[in-house]
Amino acid sequence: MAYLISALLLSPLLVWQGLQTRRNTPHLPEPEGSRTRVVANARRQLLIIGDSSAAGVGVLHQDDALLGQLAQQLDNHVEITLLAQRGAKSDAGIAWLKKHNASKYDWVIIVFGVNDVTGMHSTQRWLRDQTTLRDIIAKRFDNPRIIHCGLPPMGRFPALAQPLRWHLGQRAQAFDQALRQLHKQHANSVYLPLNFDLNSKAMASDGFHPGRPVYREWAKQLANIVKCG
Repeated sequence: MAYLISALLLSPLLVWQGLQTRRNTPHLPEPEGSRTRVVANARRQLLIIGDSSAAGVGVLHQDDALLGQLAQQLDNHVEITLLAQRGAKSDAGIAWLKKHNASKYDWVIIVFGVNDVTGMHSTQRWLRDQTTLRDIIAKRFDNPRIIHCGLPPMGRFPALAQPLRWHLGQRAQAFDQALRQLHKQHANSVYLPLNFDLNSKAMASDGFHPGRPVYREWAKQLANIVKCG
């Protein structure tokens, strides 16, 4: 309740800071490089679906992004497909999946949340969209294992000024807690917290997206789950 009252009182400032952040934060491009990794005799087929961090914003080439780093961690013995776009919210992922023509994946990695938070979606809508994503994935891709990537600690993003950083950090925590509870209801999924060191050397130059060190550590944790699964 205290958080809601504070957010209401601060709302004019938060709106102004949000506009300033959009105006002043560098617009980094999505990295170059193929969004599919196809190899002969692949041991597993993976799909990564998500927002700008899934797309690799913050590095220059997919080799240094989540896709490339994960392929390296799995010794390039996997086929990986990437469906991701800067600014995408969960509802975009739902639309993509309905059109995607693959029939089977062993693992699907879901990376959404930051834009749902900044887009002021409610926690209820967030959970509804995540449930819809799960249902579509299970039906279309032969019930693969799912890795839900949690919300990053937005309260530590260097690009955000206070109190906007605090406000978005609180919302991200609420979304993350709700996602943890949703995960507990489904035995075929794994929840992966994104609790990385977000110092200036680990982050991209815009102070909002991951840099190569974060992508490398993230891919390492994902690879460990896939190998054990």
